[in-house]
Amino acid sequence: MRTAVVQHGLIHNDPDVDPIFRLLHAEKKTSTDEEFNVMAPTVVLGKGTYSPWNSQNTLFSRRAFFTLYLPITAPSSWVADLIRSYFAQKLLHMIDENVAFYPPNVRRTTKSHDLLAEFEGQRDAFLKYEEIIKFLDSWECTHKEISTCTVLLAVEFSKKGFWGSADAEMIRKWIDHLHSIGYQFPRKSNHIKYIPREDIRGANCRRANVEFEADGFDEQKSADKLRMFANIDDWCTKSGENYTGQNNTEKIKRNKTSI
Repeated sequence: MRTAVVQHGLIHNDPDVDPIFRLLHAEKKTSTDEEFNVMAPTVVLGKGTYSPWNSQNTLFSRRAFFTLYLPITAPSSWVADLIRSYFAQKLLHMIDENVAFYPPNVRRTTKSHDLLAEFEGQRDAFLKYEEIIKFLDSWECTHKEISTCTVLLAVEFSKKGFWGSADAEMIRKWIDHLHSIGYQFPRKSNHIKYIPREDIRGANCRRANVEFEADGFDEQKSADKLRMFANIDDWCTKSGENYTGQNNTEKIKRNKTSI
């Protein structure tokens, strides 16, 4: 798998948690002091899998440059980049590219603020995320150029009420401007449409690729990484039980016994 064209590094404290989590866990003076595991492996989301990311600590490569646009009609600045992330992921899937989430490499210190007001500013958007994903899964663009598909998707977002008509117009101008400066849009993929499968065990896990960083041998660090990978495997196993009723760990144990 190629290096993801959009790379989001997690941020210690609260940028990568939602306002509901903050309301439940924030300190009175320092907001949320959330720590992420620095040993966690990079997770690359595959085609047909969506996850929001914010605009902080996020790297866009040249091939993803056309997805940089941030909506101006979002309910609040807190959700503009989140809505953009769903919009961008659909377009990236259409050019056979991916988004990756990396372990934390920065810390943000945030002063205490009105978390309830922040939640109110994001509530309407929260209610639309599931609808956005369902729409993206079903939407297809028959045009050959990804630049045209970008404009068409922006118009559909406007019609669905995910953002306003001003954003559809601004994206048209954004794409026109990229053409005018000679930006080379990536070619649209000709691959067969991805069909999500939620009726089989492990479907939630197979769409992601886990990468371990090769940076020399460190026994403790290697042990931590293996532990983190085991945690991911446990999560996959538990998520699969809902579909088959059979625990994958038990299957592995039986296979080892038979050998």
